[in-house]
Amino acid sequence: MKTLIILAMCLLADSSLQAQEYLREVLSKLESVKSATYDLYSEGWMAGDTLPSSVSKVFVEEYRNPQDTTIGSSFLEWDSEDQTRFESGYDGAVSVYMNRYQKTAEVNDFSNQFFPVRLIQPPFFNYVTSIIRYTLETKDNVTREVKETEKEYYLKLTIDEGVEVEFFGKPFHFPEMSFMADPIMVFEIWIDKETGLPYKYKRELCGSNSGIDECSNVKLNTLPDKNFDLYALVPEGYELVRMGEKNKYDEEPFKLADKPAPDWTAVNMQGDSVSLSSLKGKVTLLNLTGIGCGVCQLAIPFLNELDKRFDKDKFQLVAIDSWGKPLANVRNYISRHQIGYTFLSGNEQVVIDYKTGGFVPFFFLFDENLVIRKIIKGYAKGTTEKKIIDAIEELLK
Repeated sequence: MKTLIILAMCLLADSSLQAQEYLREVLSKLESVKSATYDLYSEGWMAGDTLPSSVSKVFVEEYRNPQDTTIGSSFLEWDSEDQTRFESGYDGAVSVYMNRYQKTAEVNDFSNQFFPVRLIQPPFFNYVTSIIRYTLETKDNVTREVKETEKEYYLKLTIDEGVEVEFFGKPFHFPEMSFMADPIMVFEIWIDKETGLPYKYKRELCGSNSGIDECSNVKLNTLPDKNFDLYALVPEGYELVRMGEKNKYDEEPFKLADKPAPDWTAVNMQGDSVSLSSLKGKVTLLNLTGIGCGVCQLAIPFLNELDKRFDKDKFQLVAIDSWGKPLANVRNYISRHQIGYTFLSGNEQVVIDYKTGGFVPFFFLFDENLVIRKIIKGYAKGTTEKKIIDAIEELLK
Protein backbone atom coordinates (compact mmCIF):
# COMPACT_ATOMS: atom_id res chain seq x y z
CA MET A 1 0.00 0.00 0.00
CA LYS A 2 2.81 2.42 0.95
CA THR A 3 4.51 1.74 -2.40
CA LEU A 4 1.27 2.52 -4.29
CA ILE A 5 0.84 5.83 -2.44
CA ILE A 6 4.42 6.86 -3.21
CA LEU A 7 3.93 5.92 -6.88
CA ALA A 8 0.71 7.95 -7.08
CA MET A 9 2.44 10.97 -5.56
CA CYS A 10 5.27 10.66 -8.06
CA LEU A 11 2.82 10.50 -10.95
CA LEU A 12 1.00 13.62 -9.71
CA ALA A 13 4.28 15.47 -9.32
CA ASP A 14 5.37 14.42 -12.81
CA SER A 15 2.06 15.58 -14.28
CA SER A 16 2.39 18.96 -12.54
CA LEU A 17 5.93 19.39 -13.85
CA GLN A 18 4.82 18.55 -17.39
CA ALA A 19 2.02 21.12 -17.15
CA GLN A 20 4.44 23.78 -15.92
CA GLU A 21 6.88 22.97 -18.72
CA TYR A 22 4.11 23.26 -21.31
CA LEU A 23 2.98 26.62 -19.88
CA ARG A 24 6.57 27.86 -20.06
CA GLU A 25 6.60 26.95 -23.76
CA VAL A 26 3.34 28.84 -24.26
CA LEU A 27 4.74 31.84 -22.37
CA SER A 28 7.85 31.81 -24.58
CA LYS A 29 5.67 31.89 -27.71
CA LEU A 30 3.56 34.71 -26.30
CA GLU A 31 6.67 36.73 -25.52
CA SER A 32 7.67 36.44 -29.19
CA VAL A 33 4.44 38.18 -30.30
CA LYS A 34 5.47 41.71 -31.27
CA SER A 35 2.17 42.59 -32.95
CA ALA A 36 -1.16 40.98 -33.73
CA THR A 37 -4.42 41.65 -35.50
CA TYR A 38 -7.61 39.77 -34.71
CA ASP A 39 -11.36 39.88 -34.34
CA LEU A 40 -12.27 39.96 -30.66
CA TYR A 41 -15.67 38.69 -29.54
CA SER A 42 -16.65 39.50 -25.96
CA GLU A 43 -19.51 38.49 -23.69
CA GLY A 44 -20.20 39.63 -20.13
CA TRP A 45 -22.44 38.30 -17.35
CA MET A 46 -23.56 39.54 -13.99
CA ALA A 47 -23.78 36.96 -11.19
CA GLY A 48 -26.71 34.62 -11.68
CA ASP A 49 -27.28 35.57 -15.32
CA THR A 50 -28.09 32.76 -17.73
CA LEU A 51 -27.73 35.05 -20.77
CA PRO A 52 -24.90 37.52 -21.42
CA SER A 53 -25.72 41.07 -20.35
CA SER A 54 -23.29 42.52 -22.89
CA VAL A 55 -21.99 41.36 -26.26
CA SER A 56 -19.47 43.14 -28.49
CA LYS A 57 -17.15 42.50 -31.39
CA VAL A 58 -14.22 44.65 -32.47
CA PHE A 59 -11.22 44.39 -34.76
CA VAL A 60 -7.98 44.88 -32.81
CA GLU A 61 -4.46 45.94 -33.71
CA GLU A 62 -2.16 45.06 -30.80
CA TYR A 63 1.45 46.20 -30.52
CA ARG A 64 4.25 45.35 -28.11
CA ASN A 65 5.39 48.66 -26.62
CA PRO A 66 8.36 48.30 -24.23
CA GLN A 67 8.44 52.10 -23.72
CA ASP A 68 5.08 51.86 -21.94
CA THR A 69 5.89 51.04 -18.32
CA THR A 70 2.25 50.32 -17.47
CA ILE A 71 1.09 47.35 -19.55
CA GLY A 72 3.86 47.20 -22.14
CA SER A 73 1.47 47.33 -25.08
CA SER A 74 -0.44 49.73 -27.29
CA PHE A 75 -3.59 48.97 -29.26
CA LEU A 76 -6.30 50.23 -31.57
CA GLU A 77 -9.89 48.96 -31.70
CA TRP A 78 -12.11 49.33 -34.76
CA ASP A 79 -15.71 48.53 -35.56
CA SER A 80 -15.81 44.87 -36.60
CA GLU A 81 -18.10 45.56 -39.57
CA ASP A 82 -16.38 48.77 -40.66
CA GLN A 83 -12.67 48.64 -39.94
CA THR A 84 -12.29 52.32 -40.85
CA ARG A 85 -14.46 53.33 -37.88
CA PHE A 86 -12.24 53.99 -34.90
CA GLU A 87 -13.64 52.94 -31.49
CA SER A 88 -10.81 53.30 -28.95
CA GLY A 89 -7.08 53.07 -28.47
CA TYR A 90 -4.09 53.43 -26.18
CA ASP A 91 -0.67 54.64 -27.31
CA GLY A 92 1.27 54.22 -24.08
CA ALA A 93 0.61 57.77 -22.93
CA VAL A 94 -3.12 58.38 -23.32
CA SER A 95 -6.23 56.41 -24.16
CA VAL A 96 -9.02 57.68 -26.42
CA TYR A 97 -12.61 56.41 -26.37
CA MET A 98 -15.31 57.42 -28.83
CA ASN A 99 -18.57 58.48 -27.15
CA ARG A 100 -21.18 58.10 -29.88
CA TYR A 101 -23.92 59.65 -27.72
CA GLN A 102 -22.15 62.99 -27.40
CA LYS A 103 -19.96 62.79 -30.50
CA THR A 104 -16.88 63.28 -28.36
CA ALA A 105 -13.48 61.63 -28.19
CA GLU A 106 -12.77 61.13 -24.48
CA VAL A 107 -9.06 61.44 -23.74
CA ASN A 108 -7.63 59.95 -20.55
CA ASP A 109 -4.09 61.06 -19.72
CA PHE A 110 -4.27 59.20 -16.37
CA SER A 111 -3.42 62.33 -14.38
CA ASN A 112 -6.43 61.76 -12.09
CA GLN A 113 -5.56 58.27 -10.91
CA PHE A 114 -6.70 56.80 -7.60
CA PHE A 115 -4.47 53.73 -8.00
CA PRO A 116 -0.75 53.32 -8.74
CA VAL A 117 -1.62 51.61 -12.05
CA ARG A 118 -3.49 52.84 -15.09
CA LEU A 119 -6.91 51.21 -15.11
CA ILE A 120 -6.89 50.25 -18.74
CA GLN A 121 -7.94 46.86 -20.08
CA PRO A 122 -4.88 45.33 -21.78
CA PRO A 123 -5.31 43.76 -25.23
CA PHE A 124 -5.79 40.00 -25.54
CA PHE A 125 -2.25 38.67 -25.94
CA ASN A 126 -0.81 41.06 -23.38
CA TYR A 127 -3.46 39.99 -20.86
CA VAL A 128 -3.07 36.22 -21.23
CA THR A 129 0.72 36.60 -21.14
CA SER A 130 0.46 38.31 -17.74
CA ILE A 131 -1.87 35.63 -16.38
CA ILE A 132 0.32 32.71 -17.50
CA ARG A 133 3.49 34.36 -16.19
CA TYR A 134 1.74 34.93 -12.85
CA THR A 135 0.58 31.29 -12.83
CA LEU A 136 4.18 30.11 -13.10
CA GLU A 137 5.82 32.62 -10.76
CA THR A 138 3.36 33.69 -8.05
CA LYS A 139 3.59 32.84 -4.37
CA ASP A 140 0.00 33.99 -3.78
CA ASN A 141 -2.64 31.61 -2.50
CA VAL A 142 -3.67 30.01 -5.80
CA THR A 143 -4.71 26.67 -7.24
CA ARG A 144 -3.94 25.58 -10.78
CA GLU A 145 -5.56 22.99 -13.01
CA VAL A 146 -4.42 21.97 -16.49
CA LYS A 147 -6.40 19.61 -18.71
CA GLU A 148 -5.73 18.28 -22.19
CA THR A 149 -8.26 17.45 -24.93
CA GLU A 150 -7.75 16.41 -28.52
CA LYS A 151 -7.41 19.97 -29.83
CA GLU A 152 -6.53 22.16 -26.87
CA TYR A 153 -5.13 22.62 -23.40
CA TYR A 154 -7.23 24.21 -20.69
CA LEU A 155 -5.80 26.19 -17.75
CA LYS A 156 -7.87 27.14 -14.71
CA LEU A 157 -6.33 29.49 -12.16
CA THR A 158 -8.14 30.28 -8.90
CA ILE A 159 -6.81 33.15 -6.78
CA ASP A 160 -7.89 33.41 -3.15
CA GLU A 161 -6.03 36.44 -1.78
CA GLY A 162 -8.97 38.12 -0.03
CA VAL A 163 -8.92 40.98 -2.55
CA GLU A 164 -9.42 41.30 -6.29
CA VAL A 165 -6.29 40.58 -8.34
CA GLU A 166 -6.08 42.06 -11.84
CA PHE A 167 -3.40 42.24 -14.50
CA PHE A 168 -2.04 45.49 -15.92
CA GLY A 169 1.17 44.13 -17.39
CA LYS A 170 1.86 42.92 -13.85
CA PRO A 171 -0.53 41.60 -11.19
CA PHE A 172 -2.16 44.28 -9.05
CA HIS A 173 -3.93 43.56 -5.73
CA PHE A 174 -6.85 45.96 -5.34
CA PRO A 175 -7.87 47.26 -1.93
CA GLU A 176 -11.04 45.58 -0.66
CA MET A 177 -14.22 47.07 -2.15
CA SER A 178 -17.46 46.89 -0.21
CA PHE A 179 -19.73 45.95 -3.14
CA MET A 180 -17.78 42.75 -3.86
CA ALA A 181 -19.50 39.75 -2.30
CA ASP A 182 -16.58 37.36 -2.75
CA PRO A 183 -13.07 38.38 -3.90
CA ILE A 184 -12.08 34.92 -5.19
CA MET A 185 -10.86 35.29 -8.77
CA VAL A 186 -11.05 32.57 -11.41
CA PHE A 187 -9.23 32.79 -14.74
CA GLU A 188 -9.66 30.16 -17.45
CA ILE A 189 -7.54 30.06 -20.60
CA TRP A 190 -7.99 27.84 -23.66
CA ILE A 191 -4.82 27.12 -25.67
CA ASP A 192 -4.92 25.85 -29.24
CA LYS A 193 -2.61 22.85 -29.68
CA GLU A 194 -1.91 23.62 -33.32
CA THR A 195 -0.62 27.16 -32.72
CA GLY A 196 0.49 26.69 -29.12
CA LEU A 197 -1.19 30.00 -28.26
CA PRO A 198 -4.27 30.99 -26.24
CA TYR A 199 -7.37 31.92 -28.21
CA LYS A 200 -9.92 32.42 -25.42
CA TYR A 201 -10.04 33.37 -21.77
CA LYS A 202 -12.71 33.78 -19.11
CA ARG A 203 -12.38 36.06 -16.10
CA GLU A 204 -14.73 35.62 -13.15
CA LEU A 205 -15.00 37.46 -9.87
CA CYS A 206 -16.99 35.02 -7.74
CA GLY A 207 -20.29 36.46 -6.57
CA SER A 208 -20.04 39.26 -9.13
CA ASN A 209 -19.43 39.61 -12.86
CA SER A 210 -17.65 37.49 -15.44
CA GLY A 211 -16.64 37.81 -19.04
CA ILE A 212 -15.22 35.87 -21.97
CA ASP A 213 -12.95 37.21 -24.71
CA GLU A 214 -12.25 35.08 -27.77
CA CYS A 215 -10.07 36.03 -30.71
CA SER A 216 -10.23 34.71 -34.26
CA ASN A 217 -8.65 35.45 -37.66
CA VAL A 218 -5.36 36.02 -35.88
CA LYS A 219 -2.32 37.33 -37.75
CA LEU A 220 0.94 37.65 -35.84
CA ASN A 221 3.90 39.97 -36.33
CA THR A 222 2.65 41.46 -39.60
CA LEU A 223 2.12 45.06 -38.46
CA PRO A 224 4.82 47.70 -38.98
CA ASP A 225 6.50 49.24 -35.95
CA LYS A 226 4.06 51.13 -33.73
CA ASN A 227 3.64 54.57 -35.20
CA PHE A 228 0.14 55.95 -34.93
CA ASP A 229 -1.43 59.22 -33.87
CA LEU A 230 -4.59 58.60 -31.83
CA TYR A 231 -5.85 62.13 -32.36
CA ALA A 232 -5.60 61.77 -36.14
CA LEU A 233 -7.98 58.78 -35.93
CA VAL A 234 -10.81 60.79 -34.36
CA PRO A 235 -13.59 61.20 -36.96
CA GLU A 236 -14.52 64.62 -38.28
CA GLY A 237 -17.24 66.24 -36.21
CA TYR A 238 -16.09 64.73 -32.91
CA GLU A 239 -14.78 67.02 -30.19
CA LEU A 240 -11.85 66.13 -27.94
CA VAL A 241 -12.68 66.20 -24.22
CA ARG A 242 -10.39 65.26 -21.33
CA MET A 243 -11.65 62.84 -18.71
CA GLY A 244 -11.65 64.37 -15.23
CA GLU A 245 -11.95 67.92 -16.57
CA LYS A 246 -15.20 69.84 -16.81
CA ASN A 247 -16.49 70.47 -20.30
CA LYS A 248 -19.65 71.78 -21.88
CA TYR A 249 -21.09 68.26 -22.19
CA ASP A 250 -20.99 67.85 -18.40
CA GLU A 251 -23.40 70.77 -18.13
CA GLU A 252 -25.88 69.52 -20.75
CA PRO A 253 -28.07 67.43 -18.38
CA PHE A 254 -28.32 70.35 -15.93
CA LYS A 255 -29.79 72.58 -18.66
CA LEU A 256 -32.95 70.49 -18.33
CA ALA A 257 -33.63 71.98 -14.87
CA ASP A 258 -37.01 73.74 -14.51
CA LYS A 259 -38.14 72.35 -17.87
CA PRO A 260 -40.73 69.65 -18.63
CA ALA A 261 -39.01 66.27 -18.40
CA PRO A 262 -38.46 64.53 -21.75
CA ASP A 263 -40.95 61.69 -22.02
CA TRP A 264 -39.65 58.15 -22.26
CA THR A 265 -40.98 54.65 -22.68
CA ALA A 266 -39.40 51.75 -20.82
CA VAL A 267 -40.40 48.16 -20.03
CA ASN A 268 -41.39 46.75 -16.65
CA MET A 269 -40.56 43.24 -15.46
CA GLN A 270 -43.82 41.87 -16.87
CA GLY A 271 -42.80 43.11 -20.31
CA ASP A 272 -45.33 45.96 -20.38
CA SER A 273 -44.49 49.46 -21.60
CA VAL A 274 -44.38 52.26 -19.05
CA SER A 275 -44.08 55.93 -20.01
CA LEU A 276 -43.09 58.92 -17.92
CA SER A 277 -46.38 60.65 -18.75
CA SER A 278 -48.23 57.87 -16.89
CA LEU A 279 -46.49 58.91 -13.66
CA LYS A 280 -47.92 62.44 -13.59
CA GLY A 281 -49.53 63.55 -10.33
CA LYS A 282 -46.78 62.66 -7.85
CA VAL A 283 -43.33 63.91 -6.99
CA THR A 284 -41.05 61.46 -8.83
CA LEU A 285 -37.38 60.61 -8.44
CA LEU A 286 -35.95 59.09 -11.62
CA ASN A 287 -32.70 57.18 -11.15
CA LEU A 288 -30.85 56.52 -14.41
CA THR A 289 -28.61 53.58 -13.54
CA GLY A 290 -26.56 50.88 -15.23
CA ILE A 291 -26.42 47.18 -14.50
CA GLY A 292 -22.75 46.48 -13.88
CA CYS A 293 -22.02 49.87 -12.29
CA GLY A 294 -20.45 49.35 -8.85
CA VAL A 295 -21.35 52.81 -7.53
CA CYS A 296 -24.97 52.25 -8.60
CA GLN A 297 -25.02 49.05 -6.53
CA LEU A 298 -23.83 50.98 -3.49
CA ALA A 299 -26.86 53.28 -3.80
CA ILE A 300 -29.43 50.46 -3.73
CA PRO A 301 -29.85 50.16 0.10
CA PHE A 302 -30.45 53.92 0.33
CA LEU A 303 -32.98 53.84 -2.52
CA ASN A 304 -34.81 50.91 -0.93
CA GLU A 305 -35.19 52.94 2.28
CA LEU A 306 -36.08 56.10 0.37
CA ASP A 307 -38.93 54.29 -1.38
CA LYS A 308 -40.48 53.56 2.03
CA ARG A 309 -39.79 56.95 3.58
CA PHE A 310 -42.49 59.09 1.93
CA ASP A 311 -46.26 58.79 1.41
CA LYS A 312 -46.91 56.57 -1.62
CA ASP A 313 -49.81 58.82 -2.64
CA LYS A 314 -47.42 61.74 -3.01
CA PHE A 315 -44.04 60.27 -3.97
CA GLN A 316 -42.69 57.56 -6.26
CA LEU A 317 -39.23 56.26 -7.08
CA VAL A 318 -38.44 54.83 -10.52
CA ALA A 319 -35.09 53.48 -11.74
CA ILE A 320 -34.25 52.77 -15.37
CA ASP A 321 -31.34 50.64 -16.58
CA SER A 322 -30.00 53.04 -19.21
CA TRP A 323 -27.31 50.64 -20.44
CA GLY A 324 -29.81 48.56 -22.42
CA LYS A 325 -29.34 45.19 -20.74
CA PRO A 326 -31.67 42.31 -21.72
CA LEU A 327 -34.86 42.02 -19.68
CA ALA A 328 -33.81 38.65 -18.21
CA ASN A 329 -30.63 40.23 -16.84
CA VAL A 330 -32.59 43.12 -15.35
CA ARG A 331 -34.92 40.66 -13.59
CA ASN A 332 -31.92 38.80 -12.16
CA TYR A 333 -30.35 42.08 -10.99
CA ILE A 334 -33.55 43.10 -9.17
CA SER A 335 -33.83 39.72 -7.46
CA ARG A 336 -30.16 39.47 -6.52
CA HIS A 337 -30.05 42.95 -4.97
CA GLN A 338 -33.54 42.69 -3.43
CA ILE A 339 -34.70 45.91 -5.07
CA GLY A 340 -38.11 46.96 -3.76
CA TYR A 341 -38.75 50.08 -5.84
CA THR A 342 -39.95 50.27 -9.44
CA PHE A 343 -37.16 49.23 -11.79
CA LEU A 344 -37.53 49.39 -15.58
CA SER A 345 -35.52 48.26 -18.60
CA GLY A 346 -34.63 51.20 -20.84
CA ASN A 347 -32.69 51.94 -24.00
CA GLU A 348 -30.26 54.48 -25.37
CA GLN A 349 -32.99 57.02 -26.18
CA VAL A 350 -33.28 58.01 -22.52
CA VAL A 351 -29.51 58.60 -22.51
CA ILE A 352 -29.83 60.85 -25.55
CA ASP A 353 -32.88 62.77 -24.30
CA TYR A 354 -31.50 63.32 -20.80
CA LYS A 355 -28.04 64.14 -22.21
CA THR A 356 -26.14 61.95 -19.71
CA GLY A 357 -23.68 60.53 -22.25
CA GLY A 358 -24.15 57.10 -20.66
CA PHE A 359 -22.84 58.26 -17.26
CA VAL A 360 -24.51 56.64 -14.24
CA PRO A 361 -25.93 57.10 -11.72
CA PHE A 362 -27.97 60.24 -12.42
CA PHE A 363 -30.95 61.43 -10.37
CA PHE A 364 -33.72 63.64 -11.79
CA LEU A 365 -36.42 64.89 -9.41
CA PHE A 366 -39.76 65.90 -10.97
CA ASP A 367 -42.66 67.77 -9.43
CA GLU A 368 -46.22 66.46 -9.78
CA ASN A 369 -46.43 68.08 -13.24
CA LEU A 370 -43.25 66.28 -14.38
CA VAL A 371 -41.13 69.41 -14.44
CA ILE A 372 -37.50 68.75 -13.50
CA ARG A 373 -36.70 70.51 -10.21
CA LYS A 374 -33.42 68.91 -9.13
CA ILE A 375 -30.60 67.10 -10.93
CA ILE A 376 -27.84 65.20 -9.12
CA LYS A 377 -24.91 63.46 -10.80
CA GLY A 378 -23.16 60.49 -9.15
CA TYR A 379 -23.55 59.00 -5.70
CA ALA A 380 -21.59 59.55 -2.50
CA LYS A 381 -22.91 57.93 0.67
CA GLY A 382 -24.29 60.55 3.04
CA THR A 383 -23.75 63.60 0.81
CA THR A 384 -25.93 62.54 -2.12
CA GLU A 385 -28.54 61.05 0.18
CA LYS A 386 -29.02 64.33 2.06
CA LYS A 387 -29.31 66.30 -1.19
CA ILE A 388 -32.01 63.96 -2.49
CA ILE A 389 -34.00 63.84 0.76
CA ASP A 390 -33.86 67.63 1.22
CA ALA A 391 -35.04 68.20 -2.36
CA ILE A 392 -37.95 65.75 -2.02
CA GLU A 393 -39.07 67.25 1.30
CA GLU A 394 -38.99 70.74 -0.25
CA LEU A 395 -41.29 69.65 -3.11
CA LEU A 396 -43.69 67.84 -0.75
CA LYS A 397 -44.28 70.89 1.47
